[in-house]
Amino acid sequence: MTKTPLDFQRAAIENDIRKFELHKCSICNYPCGFIFKNNFQDVLYDHGCDCTRLSLHRITSWEEVASLYNMQSDEKYIKKTNEFWRFSDDKDFSMEEK
Repeated sequence: MTKTPLDFQRAAIENDIRKFELHKCSICNYPCGFIFKNNFQDVLYDHGCDCTRLSLHRITSWEEVASLYNMQSDEKYIKKTNEFWRFSDDKDFSMEEK
């Protein structure tokens, strides 16, 4: 099921999710991923370590979080991600009124 940026933002608020780890640095094993700040209004991508010459944080958006999820085809990854965000097949966050 396709998720919207609002689905992720609502799930982060409801479940107090402050970071979504995507991978670990292949050099130092630092957890890299999205960070949610300022009452879940701001989304940053945390490169996290000094192993690369990139800035440690890149400003991004809930749209990027949703886009990354929606382009996945690996059922194991989708299931693991749904469990992390506490999404279920029978609960469509985009249809809920807040």
